[in-house]
Amino acid sequence: MGWWITWDVAKDVGTKVWENASLTAFAIGTASVTYNTIDYLCRKVSALPKVAYSIVFHQNTKTVASHLVRIGIQDVLPMVTASYTNDFLQRRGQAYLNEQQQDESLLSVDTLIQSSLILLNTACWIYTKRRGMQAVARTVTLIVEASSAWTDKIPKMKICEEEQCSTLSNVQGSFQDLVSYYGVEGLIKLVSYIPIVGEGTASALSIYHNGRYITTLLLPICSRHQELFLKEYPEYALANGLALAGTSALASWMIESSTGAIATKLATLAPAAISSLLVGLSAGIPRGYYETAVHQLLLIAQVGIAAHGKIPKPVKKNSRNIPDPVALYVGAINFSVDWVIEGGKKKLPSLFSKQSGYSVPWEKLPNIARAVWANPVVSKITWVFLPRMLQNSQQFIDDPLISYHWEGLKQKAVDELNNANEASRKYVIRAAVMVPNATTETVWFFAGTPKILTRFVLAILGNQSFQNMLADERRTIEGMHSGLAPSVVVGETEHSLRGQEEERPIKSKISELEEELDQRVKESPEDSSAKPTVTSEEPERGKLLALESKLASKVTLAPSTKLGTQIHKRHKNRFFSERGDNGKKLPSENETASNSANNLKFLARTGETLKRNANDENFVPGQNAFTQ
Repeated sequence: MGWWITWDVAKDVGTKVWENASLTAFAIGTASVTYNTIDYLCRKVSALPKVAYSIVFHQNTKTVASHLVRIGIQDVLPMVTASYTNDFLQRRGQAYLNEQQQDESLLSVDTLIQSSLILLNTACWIYTKRRGMQAVARTVTLIVEASSAWTDKIPKMKICEEEQCSTLSNVQGSFQDLVSYYGVEGLIKLVSYIPIVGEGTASALSIYHNGRYITTLLLPICSRHQELFLKEYPEYALANGLALAGTSALASWMIESSTGAIATKLATLAPAAISSLLVGLSAGIPRGYYETAVHQLLLIAQVGIAAHGKIPKPVKKNSRNIPDPVALYVGAINFSVDWVIEGGKKKLPSLFSKQSGYSVPWEKLPNIARAVWANPVVSKITWVFLPRMLQNSQQFIDDPLISYHWEGLKQKAVDELNNANEASRKYVIRAAVMVPNATTETVWFFAGTPKILTRFVLAILGNQSFQNMLADERRTIEGMHSGLAPSVVVGETEHSLRGQEEERPIKSKISELEEELDQRVKESPEDSSAKPTVTSEEPERGKLLALESKLASKVTLAPSTKLGTQIHKRHKNRFFSERGDNGKKLPSENETASNSANNLKFLARTGETLKRNANDENFVPGQNAFTQ
């Protein structure tokens, strides 16, 4: 909603209230909004048994719940524990140093304590940042995929099909909504710095903004119909925001009070030295350590609760004109940004009048980024400061939580890139690119979008190099898969495809056995009547047995055929006779050498038969007789 449209709506509402001068009508309207909000909150409470049932029996709900617990245990809990422990030790260490007389010598106990505290604080900062980035990456993944987890619980909405809405604006839980959400959250955070009224105003705006975002994640309709829904049912978004704020406050209070109670109980049981340390925990771990993380995790849970409740039907036209405070604030920010930029455009050209134009090499940017990322110095820095899952793309995909949702994430990313490419081909966009000034003015007037943002979007949509870069990235993302890369046979003169590993050609088992068999036949004596040489080399005997066993197990022939029967029978007899399991006396060395020579002759005939049958087009396994 643009600034001027929002202002017109607010002005119309104010004019009607002023002209009517009806306090009764205002009271009735306020009571109606309050009643509807309470009604939606009660529906959420009634949906809790369904949520509990789904956690046990619904696979998607069970998976999301387990992932939330994983993030809480693996990321949030270690981060909070490390931060609080470090702050506690820092306070105790500084208190000890303040009580002692300062020793200015280079080598002293005070210097050792100060150095240890600095190293501990640095290590804790790196550890908490690594855990925090991992928690954010996993949480954002769950937020994006939250809309897909309860698709079967949400009633099907056919309004987009009836009005034939374009798929360009119908990517449910899209990344652009996520970016918009955190962008507005940052703008709302700025309000908290206003003296006296800043904190309360920011909290009120944040409650409604969170409710709006939960609603957009929930609704499987395009962005245009989502805006109409929010205008028609603002109480529904407000109820979602209030539920999130209430559960976040309740969860933070429970964590704080429970940690305080546990510390107090342990202090009474522990020795005096440890008890004095636990006294500081009697008030519990302050909520500032975990409040933000708990809020983000419960946002995902609220999407699930709302999905199990009753959702109002979307409308084609809204009949209510209640002003949206978040849209009003964002519109004011956009107006201020445009005002500053319009003023800067008059001064900046004179400062850069002598500068030559420069074109951004969009097609080279991905390669430049990869080269910088692969730099040894950068790799060492990222190894220290980034979690393992963010050090390269494959480790990100192979993360236990990300890998489960990777196909959905990949599809959403591909859809976004396809939408950008599709938009650049539309004749309307091409016409808009040709007249950027008129387009920016029109979009700003009707939608309130900052002019600089509109110009930037038009520039990249009309840039063919940028579109080619997006196409390359889309193909790269489509080729990413979790787990080990499959083995792909690539010849010496062939080029491997993207994502494949080059390997030497793998020969078939029959070919390997034939080559080894031919080599054995060449080395064996040609005169079969000659007395076999007696040898006591056990390795040679083992090789022959292994070769015979390999051939018997790898050759795929029906046991009913003569060849298959002879191979399996000979292999079976040799196996048992060598082990002596049938009670017979083990063969002597002379008998073993003689049997080995006979086996070589038999295997030679078998190999020749296999070669001949392989070249025979009419050969059918299991039907041709073994003639030699």
